[in-house]
Amino acid sequence: MFRRRPAASRSPTPRCAPCATWAACPGRNEVPRVAGQHYEYVLKQLKDFKTKTRTNDAGNMTAVLRTIPDEDLEALAAYIASLS
Repeated sequence: MFRRRPAASRSPTPRCAPCATWAACPGRNEVPRVAGQHYEYVLKQLKDFKTKTRTNDAGNMTAVLRTIPDEDLEALAAYIASLS
């Protein structure tokens, strides 16, 4: 049922690096910690933001994720999951 998780690498897109690093810090403003979360969870959240199924971010994630091809979402999810 689960697809093989792609290998984590450096941030797959420069637009994501600042937010992914910022989100790694717990309790910072209203951004939850996503670094180190399970790959499947992160991938689902990214897809939900991209398709506007999840909208509790004032459109920030949707705006960024619209510019990222679907095939790159898996690499991005692996990167975020690899952060600690």
